[in-house]
Amino acid sequence: MRLGTTTSLFARRRDGSRVSYEDQLKACREAGFTAVELDFSTSADPKNTEDTLARDDWEAETERIGEALSRFGLEASQARAPFIDTLFTAGASPSEEEKARLSEMLSRTVKACGRLGVKELVLRPLNDTINTEYDTEVIVKTNRDFYLPFAESASSRGTGIVFENMYELDMAVWTRTFCTSVDDLILLTDSFGDLNAGVCWDFGHAHQMFADQGAALRRAGGLVRATHVYDTSNARTAHLIPFVGNIKWEKLVPVLRDTGYKGDFVLSSEEFMNDMPDALRADAAKIAYDFGAYCMGL
Repeated sequence: MRLGTTTSLFARRRDGSRVSYEDQLKACREAGFTAVELDFSTSADPKNTEDTLARDDWEAETERIGEALSRFGLEASQARAPFIDTLFTAGASPSEEEKARLSEMLSRTVKACGRLGVKELVLRPLNDTINTEYDTEVIVKTNRDFYLPFAESASSRGTGIVFENMYELDMAVWTRTFCTSVDDLILLTDSFGDLNAGVCWDFGHAHQMFADQGAALRRAGGLVRATHVYDTSNARTAHLIPFVGNIKWEKLVPVLRDTGYKGDFVLSSEEFMNDMPDALRADAAKIAYDFGAYCMGL
């Protein structure tokens, strides 16, 4: 298990401006990380026309990412796929044009992952209030039908798929959030059969949902093949570095090891860095690395 970080740790400056992918990767390496998650999650947003996968030259940009990974001695062990939370939400589902864009961005993500040697692609489970509200079998089928073509394409390129455990998002939009429970995750991953889907364990989401996160993590067990590591409070899901929130890491990291976890320990602490002044970013990045390294070593 290596300490890694999502590239989005360095994706935005205090003034809101975006950082190039090459500079994100450079910052990852300078902070001490050797493993990264490539964050492609915002490419489905029509406003993000400059995102790597949304550009007309996305294939050339993918090659440039590969060159940067090699130059900085980094490995992209996982990637975060684009998503639209309201895809199958009654009264709030995106337009056909937006759905088509998401499908195109997912297709590009899968191809990019294959070219860059990404081991696991992190997918966000879908809710479904169009066909049902509470029938888990229907929601599992909605997820499988939508994601299966991308999962098959990823598998053919050597990339696995892992689904994030979720937390209750917005009760005003839907009455339950799918995959807040380990039971949901087991049913969803099983539905992909020989494609061998797994789980990306999001410690912040789990902190919101489980009184005993360790027991839930232990039950997920060998399904867990990727991680999103960040600290948060009981009040909201903030993406902070370990030990500045309420999560008791000394109770959880040993459980992760006991499950036989073979992936990386990937920091997803964007909110720690987003508003950091330029003059402090290098020092803050080293703090993130040091806190993450200590946490991983528990």
